[in-house]
Amino acid sequence: MILAGLYLLFVVHYSVNTLFADDWRVVPLLHAALHGHLTFANLWAQHNENRILLPNLVFVAVGVLSRDDTRTGMIVNAAILIVSFVLLLDLYRSYAGRTLHPLWVLSLGLVWFSLADFANALWQFQLAWYLVLFLLMSMMWFLLAVRRTTVTFALACIGAAAASYSSLQGLILWPIGLLCLLWTLPEKRHARRRWASVEIIAWLSLGVTTTTIYFLDYVWGNAGQPITALHHPIEVGKFFLVAVGNVIPIASPQDLLGAEAIGLFLSLTAIVVVALSVRERRLDRRSPLVVALIAFAFLFDLSIALGRLSFGVPYALQARYEMPNLVLLVAVVAYVLAHIPTGRPSEQRKRPATAVEHKPIRFLLGLLGVVVVTGFVLVQVPTATQYGLTNATQFDRRLTNGARYLANLNQVPVADRPCYDADFFGSYSSFAYLQQSVLLEVQQDRLSLFAPGPNRIYRADGPPPLTAQCPKAPTTQVIIPSSNAILSRTTILDATAPNATRVEFVLFGGGRYYGLSIGTAARTPYGWIYRWDTTSVPNGSYLLLSIGFNSVKRGVSSQTKITIQNERLGLK
Repeated sequence: MILAGLYLLFVVHYSVNTLFADDWRVVPLLHAALHGHLTFANLWAQHNENRILLPNLVFVAVGVLSRDDTRTGMIVNAAILIVSFVLLLDLYRSYAGRTLHPLWVLSLGLVWFSLADFANALWQFQLAWYLVLFLLMSMMWFLLAVRRTTVTFALACIGAAAASYSSLQGLILWPIGLLCLLWTLPEKRHARRRWASVEIIAWLSLGVTTTTIYFLDYVWGNAGQPITALHHPIEVGKFFLVAVGNVIPIASPQDLLGAEAIGLFLSLTAIVVVALSVRERRLDRRSPLVVALIAFAFLFDLSIALGRLSFGVPYALQARYEMPNLVLLVAVVAYVLAHIPTGRPSEQRKRPATAVEHKPIRFLLGLLGVVVVTGFVLVQVPTATQYGLTNATQFDRRLTNGARYLANLNQVPVADRPCYDADFFGSYSSFAYLQQSVLLEVQQDRLSLFAPGPNRIYRADGPPPLTAQCPKAPTTQVIIPSSNAILSRTTILDATAPNATRVEFVLFGGGRYYGLSIGTAARTPYGWIYRWDTTSVPNGSYLLLSIGFNSVKRGVSSQTKITIQNERLGLK
């Protein structure tokens, strides 16, 4: 368990007690719990495409006890991952049919605890996926590793149901469990055949019922754009391959070819492993562990590709999407290791005579095992470790500075706050700075970075320095049309904005237009130009403004009064 200890040490060292991204969504739950008005509806509420009932319960329990110390949450996640690995090893011992060699355990552990997945390890909110992984291992353990009884079958059903209400990906456990039941279905004349058939019917019934409840009052608009993604199968395939290939994190958003190639190789290898496993099932009735892990990883990746393709294929390089692909790599490595001959007849799995005679095939599998395991050790481990440590260091610094900024917000000039938002929160600034009500709840309840101990430290350190000079807000002014101009048909709008990177024209008035964006102007030698079809709004009096943007700030022009006067043939 040395690797597990090192992984836990990594989490403890690089974790920061502050709120990041979706962590802010947990604050209203904790506020409601602390003030005695938490309801089931709060816990059941949809988060993006997910029902996270079970994670919400854990968030509330851990958050109330620890004042939402996110480091505690990350340690809980790490402990769940370690327990899941212990279950995996027991499942693998049953699969291999022999004592696990220490090198096998080391090889599987290096993949399982790979730092390619650093983003999940250092984000408390990812508890949902850790629970799904743990419940997957628990479900398979009850179905495959112990003698199946009514009690163990019931516990497997409970595990699948719990996973279903942990994340959308938890629903994948129902087809994986069905695979396990069908794979281990006794022969037709076997005494247990009838009971096994009852189990399958019960499993299907529970799966359909659980899934139906999951989608009651479901808001599909929060679920990404899976239907749209289905109209772009090639892009879905690219997203899938990039995510799989990023287990060796060498690609960049500008060059995805390497990730696609690695993803294609690993996917094809996994498909070959599934085909060989199906063939072997007829010979030695080996556990479906490897096939189940591969199916789980593929379905997990597909769900992510369908839900996140709208962000673009490069978005597949997000490190938090590597959890299922490490499971995929574990399955491939596990299959290969189990098929390397030991040369000890006492430790060989008992096989029918027809299986033992395929010496060339066994030799090739052994050779493949040496190549895959050696390639993994020499390429994936150092690459992923360096990648994880480098990014964890940067992430630690960014979150620490963000916590110092929020803890000392009263000392930061209002004009500079957009620069701090962009510097330390990036695209997630809205979770903290813009949602003032949530920030006030964190301060009022003294949670996370505002708990007495952490807050005292952050306040003592003061606000962090910006990584670059904070630019001034752009200056802009509408120069065409002039004030009180009468406009009709298509007209030219022009604005000055010498220090802006983008300019938009905005319209107010007409009884129902309050900040309507007319369009984004184009930079020209004559200013920021936009051709506007005035028939798109009714006739009447309006106020026209230009808004200039730079990397973090915006500037607004003074108001220019205009009148739209088109013939009745146009829109009024």
